[in-house]
Amino acid sequence: MQPVEINPNDFIYNVPITASDGQYIQVRDNGAIVDIISLQFRSFNTKTPKAEVVAAIRLQNGIQGLKNLKKAIEENIKQVEDREP
Repeated sequence: MQPVEINPNDFIYNVPITASDGQYIQVRDNGAIVDIISLQFRSFNTKTPKAEVVAAIRLQNGIQGLKNLKKAIEENIKQVEDREP
């Protein structure tokens, strides 16, 4: 897939945006399937914390999709850090 310019103002949100306490990345089938799972913790009073899944995303193209996401995040961080105050 070729990179394209995306205007966030053109997005149509069909699902709510949620807050999460952490993410878990699950890789299966030798990297063919990559899921990013966002968790919200409910209890820390036990040996095993209790959490609810608040969002889950399956990336296309397995590990390459994860690498593409990493690159997009790094580029976004650089753009924010390079902005003039």
